[in-house]
Amino acid sequence: MKIDLKSGTSPADIKRAKRAELTLGEMFEEYVSRHLIPEGEKTTGDIRSGFERYLGELPDVPRKKCGKVRTKAPGAVNWRRRRLSTITNQEARKLVSDLGRDSGRHAANRALETIRAVYNWAIE
Repeated sequence: MKIDLKSGTSPADIKRAKRAELTLGEMFEEYVSRHLIPEGEKTTGDIRSGFERYLGELPDVPRKKCGKVRTKAPGAVNWRRRRLSTITNQEARKLVSDLGRDSGRHAANRALETIRAVYNWAIE
């Protein structure tokens, strides 16, 4: 800490920067509002429901009249509140592997597609 102070770096500024970093859920909402909707993507609802099912948390909404109760897929995670820098490549690989084994390859590919799209858009 003394070294940081001598070099002119404030530990409080470092903590503030970490708190200000976006979460995966916040970045996904930015991706939807600033990319998918302006581009006129017709599958925005499908992408959002896939994110909720595989990577986020399901909203507490009543079941549709003739629909099934929505549940998280086996092997899915809730990374909605995780900071972007804390999600590692190994964790993403484990998620895809678990989803592929427990829920099927299609689910694993959709989750990977969503993560990849959000991160690539954030990098641009």
